Amino acid sequence: TIKNVEIPASQLDKALDGEMMFDGSSIEGFVRLEESDMYLKPDFNTWAIFPWEHNGRRIARLICDVYDIDGNPFEGDPRSNLKRVVKEME
Repeated sequence: TIKNVEIPASQLDKALDGEMMFDGSSIEGFVRLEESDMYLKPDFNTWAIFPWEHNGRRIARLICDVYDIDGNPFEGDPRSNLKRVVKEME
């Protein structure tokens, strides 16, 4: 299931630096409360500015990988799992 987090432009620098944290336990089916602190690490190749606006402001998308508090790829992140499988096949 695709999940998304919306952030205001004022938090963009933090997100681009990979310092954006979120509470994974607040997303249904994601993680348990005791493993809830997660980091979003951006994949800059996915950056896109959409051709529409909301309330006069441009909207952009940036897909991120999910990491746990220790800096390890989150096992429940489909992107991380796909990358791992591709690497194993090489």
